Amino acid sequence: MKKINILLVCLLTFCANKENLSASSHHPATIQNGLDKKLTAAGELYLRQVYTGMDYTAGGFTALELFSLNESLKQQTRTSSTAKSDPLLIGKKAKGTTSDIQKRQELLARIIAIMWQLDAKAAAQGEGFTSGSFKVIDPGYKLYNLLLQYVKLARTQSSSFAYERNPQKGQSSHYKDASPESQFGIDVRFEANESSLQLLPRSKSHIMFGKLTIADSKLPLLFIKLESLGLGSLSDKINHGIGFLKTRTDSKDLLERTRKEKYIKPEIQEAYRKVFAIFKTFDSKDQQDNSKKPLMAEKPKNISSMIEMINKAKMIQTSSSKTQAALSSFKAEGQKFMDLLATLYPNDKENISLRTGHEVIIDLNKL
Repeated sequence: MKKINILLVCLLTFCANKENLSASSHHPATIQNGLDKKLTAAGELYLRQVYTGMDYTAGGFTALELFSLNESLKQQTRTSSTAKSDPLLIGKKAKGTTSDIQKRQELLARIIAIMWQLDAKAAAQGEGFTSGSFKVIDPGYKLYNLLLQYVKLARTQSSSFAYERNPQKGQSSHYKDASPESQFGIDVRFEANESSLQLLPRSKSHIMFGKLTIADSKLPLLFIKLESLGLGSLSDKINHGIGFLKTRTDSKDLLERTRKEKYIKPEIQEAYRKVFAIFKTFDSKDQQDNSKKPLMAEKPKNISSMIEMINKAKMIQTSSSKTQAALSSFKAEGQKFMDLLATLYPNDKENISLRTGHEVIIDLNKL
């Protein structure tokens, strides 16, 4: 099935009009002229409003008004008269009253500002990136609920604004083993028939998000990934697929410059292999839990699983002289592994066990 999907993407790419498929050919100009700073400042206020319920204003401007502060930014605003129409969305029109449409547009503008603030927080932590994902500690799932509110409202107006995907059915490659519910996507477009707009940090135009569950953690977790393309039109779907295929061959050098949850740094993998090698010298009975399952896997899928397995193996109570002889060196090597993580991710002192790969962890308890 995967081969068929890949073949279909390639065939559609070859047959479709190149001008329609190129993101750069139909997307408006990116944020410039200082609007990024205004959006970042507004995003902090909107985040505070999400968690406190207080009615903050962004310097006296509504979120939509931020987009018209500068005459030269008209090509980046919400109206269909200034944003370019996507030829594959011709005929699309938002349903609902004028009030409903304005409510959705205002909410989207606020969400855009919040994304700029999250990007600023990553940079402030020394973890700025051009591509990657955020893992957000989201008290009360309030930011998640705001994003979901937009999705629900937008989908009553047009299918080109937002979508739902089930990672368990192969509809998403992100956090498949940690997603308790569906994941959602938001295309940054104010009109149903316009191209998605590059109004997010790093010229992105799509927001993907979903709840996360991490073993042994009860923290409310949310992942957010900003992408260059969404799934609002056929051209976006094709280019999204092409982009995914390209990432499968990303070089180590390129991966080091991104913050992707799927990427585990080689030095971490090597440190874990050393711990695992000592574990394999334990008595065979001590390598299993009460249900006869291995306490440690040779190649865990994520860092949080590595930490969990090492911690469980350290707690072994055994009468085996073979295991006892290896246990002290196992614990020492395990501590080296944890020390390496602390060096690589100094911002994660309290939350290192939440880490999947090379994503940015942001704790919104610390607003």
